[in-house]
Amino acid sequence: MQHPSKPLAKTRQGTLAGSAEQGIHIWRGIPYAAPPVGPLRWRAPQPAARWQGVRPAETFSAASWQDIDYCRELGGGDPGAFSEDCLYLNVWAPASAAQPQPLPVMVWLHGGGFTIGAGSLPPYDGKALASRDVVVVTVNYRLGHLGFFAHPALEEEAGERLYNFALLDQIAALQWVQENIHAFGGDAANVTLFGESAGARSVLSLMASPKAKGLFHKAIIQSGYTLPDLPREKALEKGACWRNTSPYRKPALRNCGRSRGGLLVAHRAAEYRASAYCRRRGAAAADAGDLLCRPPASDTGDDRLQ
Repeated sequence: MQHPSKPLAKTRQGTLAGSAEQGIHIWRGIPYAAPPVGPLRWRAPQPAARWQGVRPAETFSAASWQDIDYCRELGGGDPGAFSEDCLYLNVWAPASAAQPQPLPVMVWLHGGGFTIGAGSLPPYDGKALASRDVVVVTVNYRLGHLGFFAHPALEEEAGERLYNFALLDQIAALQWVQENIHAFGGDAANVTLFGESAGARSVLSLMASPKAKGLFHKAIIQSGYTLPDLPREKALEKGACWRNTSPYRKPALRNCGRSRGGLLVAHRAAEYRASAYCRRRGAAAADAGDLLCRPPASDTGDDRLQ
């Protein structure tokens, strides 16, 4: 679907107007899930809302909260604005992708120790790859405490084990790709998931997760690692008394209450008081029900690995 000046893509949520650059059509800042704020904070991602008319998709949307100086130094550049409302993706497609034959799709998961990064960083510009007749998707997902936070209060509220919100975000993005990538000229039956560092670790986790079954068909792991995930009990212990800073001691958590807002206040206070080393240690997934039933490394060479 074309427009005299801007490429249009009709998704399940509504129509998007992108931009054309050097023979490549680009749609930036596409919501693939509802904003994970308020009652949706520290919850599995929910479907994005529909919109009326044509939604502009020419600028990148906010990245998850992170250490901007650290990202500029080692993460690949300036991630731009930060917000809890960060569940957006970007699509690059050849201008010829509107032809009958759908193109292979490559979905990129950025690295950064699960604490920094964004799909909008300069090294992840998809124009060069898209020029080789590939539809490229880059994804933002929740980072740090917002992406990996286990706490008894959250478990009591949810009644289920959901700690790996970043991995759930990535699964939601892959579901969006399955439902919508045809609108950009991509083939939903030919999706390659690839990532570097923490992104590669995510790829490995999703290869081992039943929840991601059928959402991608090939995988590329770049500079990945196979350190074990945290046992649930250890994750809860770390969440209840994070980094041994006063806002994260158990009495302080009790005083701030069990609401998500109160826990977020404690999280931000602890982040600013923690040492640079602690802020950069990264995050780790916890074993959690049918998301990560087993350590992904244990499935290497196993027929259970997707």
